[in-house]
Parts: sequence; C-alpha cells; structure tokens
Amino acid sequence: MPGCKTDYDRVLSGLSDGSIERHQIKQNATRVYRMANELS
Repeated sequence: MPGCKTDYDRVLSGLSDGSIERHQIKQNATRVYRMANELS
C-alpha cells in the first residue's frame, strides 16, 4: 500500500544514499498538495 512504513523507510534510504534528491520530494509533495486542493 502506498505510504506505508516501508515506503517511508525507502525514501529516507534514498535520501541518504543520494538516489533521491530533496528537490524531487518537494516537487512531488507540491503536486500532491495542489491536486488535493483542486479536488476539495
């Protein structure tokens, strides 16, 4: 299931090892926020 503890741990691991950049997380969070606003 998306958003489970395993996903959270993988994101933290990706940040630590450099496979995920912080700006990617911010960009995706912004997209989710905007979509939630549009749907509410």
